[in-house]
Amino acid sequence: MNILITGGTGFIGQILNQYLQQHGHHTWVLTRDKVKAQKSLPVATHIIESLTQIPQTQGVDGVINLAGEPLMGKRWNRQNKQLFIDSRVNMTNDIIHFIQQRKVKPEVL
Repeated sequence: MNILITGGTGFIGQILNQYLQQHGHHTWVLTRDKVKAQKSLPVATHIIESLTQIPQTQGVDGVINLAGEPLMGKRWNRQNKQLFIDSRVNMTNDIIHFIQQRKVKPEVL
């Protein structure tokens, strides 16, 4: 399967990506920091900084959304709570738009 992972450089994302590749899956990781991703992810990972970098001709069978502003290391005040929420909602909306634009839709989100 071809699997898109957002938030793939985080603690869970790194382990999940490695597990999926060890079990024969091909992974695409959407990240804000390509250099960090290249240092922390397996070489076979397709690292992208925008969903538009996945060609229409490239099948995506599943999407795993782990992206969002880190919850640790910041005070949970009103402003940061909104940042936590917005980062997750905005990424989910971006993924929905990505799926809507695909000729062949992923089987699972």
